[in-house]
Amino acid sequence: MPTVELIERLVAVPGPSGFEGAVARAIRREIDPFGGAVSTDAIGNLVMRLPVKSGAPSLMIMAHMDEVGLLVKYVNPDGFVYCEANGLVDERTLLPTKDRG
Repeated sequence: MPTVELIERLVAVPGPSGFEGAVARAIRREIDPFGGAVSTDAIGNLVMRLPVKSGAPSLMIMAHMDEVGLLVKYVNPDGFVYCEANGLVDERTLLPTKDRG
């Protein structure tokens, strides 16, 4: 399968910070065919170990499974949406509002 299709499929799985379980399950389905030992640690990290030949160099690949986002807390009568960050959100990437300038 082409890499772009794999990435599109994985990023379509909802996984806000603190709720990455669905993403971990999707990734696990993708890596299971490689036959490595797959486990999940106490804080939800997915770990896969593949057998290597003696003396071969080690390689570790890491990535975040969660996505940052905003939680809608309130919509006022004028249609302004008030949000709270879920994860680290760089406020410079958000649209300006009356309150923020």
